[in-house]
Amino acid sequence: MEEEIKDISPKELLRRKRISRTLKKKRAQQREAKLRAYRRRLHKEKVERDKLKAKERAKAKKIREIEKKKIQEALKKEKEREKIRNQKKREQEKERRQKRQARRRAAEVERRRKKREEERKPKPINYRIVLCSNGKQYRKVGEFHKVEDAYAAFRKAKEESENIKFPRMMKIHDDMQGYLDECLLLERTDKGPTILRNEYGKLVEHRTNLEGWEIMDKFETNVEETFWVWGFDCRSDRKTFEWIYDEMLIRDGFSAYEFRRVFTFRNKLMIRYDDGSLGMVICKSAFDSVRLYNELQRKAREDKVKEIVFTGDRSSLNEYTDKLVDEIMGLTEWTRDKVLMNSTSFYRAK
Repeated sequence: MEEEIKDISPKELLRRKRISRTLKKKRAQQREAKLRAYRRRLHKEKVERDKLKAKERAKAKKIREIEKKKIQEALKKEKEREKIRNQKKREQEKERRQKRQARRRAAEVERRRKKREEERKPKPINYRIVLCSNGKQYRKVGEFHKVEDAYAAFRKAKEESENIKFPRMMKIHDDMQGYLDECLLLERTDKGPTILRNEYGKLVEHRTNLEGWEIMDKFETNVEETFWVWGFDCRSDRKTFEWIYDEMLIRDGFSAYEFRRVFTFRNKLMIRYDDGSLGMVICKSAFDSVRLYNELQRKAREDKVKEIVFTGDRSSLNEYTDKLVDEIMGLTEWTRDKVLMNSTSFYRAK
């Protein structure tokens, strides 16, 4: 072989080298072309796969959008149906409420109508509170339909009796005795007489001469003493101890330096004011005037009123009492004998 190569001329060798290089280059180009073709094919396949995937994604997206739209439409329809149901419920509830209100109004109208009819009907008086003196009724305190109202008024009358400031009293053989009346609570019943304690503490039957009425309870009550204040009616407008103290002695119109002088004259309580005017309280007896004087003095001392001067009794006849009698005669237009009386048994208001 080496011998053959040696026999080849350089020109032939160069030609062969050139041909070899050409063949190598051609084979390299062929390989490069095949590689590019392969790459193009891969790229084309990739593009086709991407297009397919894009189509699939678009299709899936479209399907999702369609499903989403369907779901939204279904939700919208459900909301509309719910709205319609709620509207119907509200309308039904409103209708039921109106019916209930109408029934309530009708029931209230019926109740008021029955109440008016009941009020128009004369209710039976089942309980009565009366005041008695010496076994005779002289005043009716009240009439009631229910036992609770009757007992409430009965207890109130008892408290008022216990809180009387100036009870009515009388003097019998130098002994002071109060006017003790009885307050009776009567019940309309047919059960028969009631057993209550008498003034000695013994249980005895208590009867009334009122047919169908029996005594349920009772208590002894004090009687508030009233007085004839000159200037007021002696019968219909008599004044109490509290009124005399508040209105004639310590009313707001008096100044701190205006004194009132209080004294008794027979059965009269006299009040001398700084302006020279004279107030007169006429009692039933001289004993009552002294008792009123003492009670006013005690209350003024308790209240620490310094502008009231209590000067005692001026009943003894002297020059001063003559002037006082003349002043009372000029004030009242009474006769001298009437002014000097010790009681009001035969007084008549002019």
